[in-house]
Parts: sequence; C-alpha cells; structure tokens
Amino acid sequence: MKSFLYTSVKNEIISLYRKGKAQERYSSQLENEAFFANTVIDQETQLLLFNAIHSLPDRERQIFELSFIEGLKNIEIAEQLGVSDSTVKKAKAKALEILREKLDPRLFLFFFLG
Repeated sequence: MKSFLYTSVKNEIISLYRKGKAQERYSSQLENEAFFANTVIDQETQLLLFNAIHSLPDRERQIFELSFIEGLKNIEIAEQLGVSDSTVKKAKAKALEILREKLDPRLFLFFFLG
C-alpha cells in the first residue's frame, strides 16, 4: 500500500508539472501573438500618420514637422522661415484641421492630445 501511495503521489506531481509547462507554453504563445498583432497595428498606424502628414501642403507640412516633430516653438519657426508668428499659428491650425479630416478621430486624439 505504501508503494502504491508513493507512486500515485509521484505521478500526480509529474502530471501537475507537465500541465504547468503546457500552460506556460500556451501563455507564451498568446503573448507572442498579441505582441505581433500590436506591432502590426503600430506600424499601420504610423504609416497612416506618415501618409497624412506628407499629404499636407508644403508650407503646412514644413511648419507641422518643425513644431510637432522637432519641438520648436512658434517664434523659433517664424524666425527660421522668415514669416510672422501669426502665419505659423494659422499654418499649424490649417495642418491640424486637414489631419483631423484625414485621420480617424481616435487616432487624431491619440497622437495630438495624448
């Protein structure tokens, strides 16, 4: 009887260990699939944003890139381009309006308000 109990306990431990390993592999596979899906979504989102920015008129695109990508202030952009501060403000507003029309509202909010 003692031998039977030891063997039963040993087999149960091995069974639990194998189940745990199987669950780990399954969880790992799910994580990899989720990571891959998120990577694809990120790339597609970046491509949408890139295309939308590059569809802007030249002046608005240039001001947009200087402001939002390079982080320059309106006054710095105005000095660099030789235009007034109000011209920069208007061009930024126009660029954002165009992007708002081209991009899904959730994407727009994520990129420009988040």
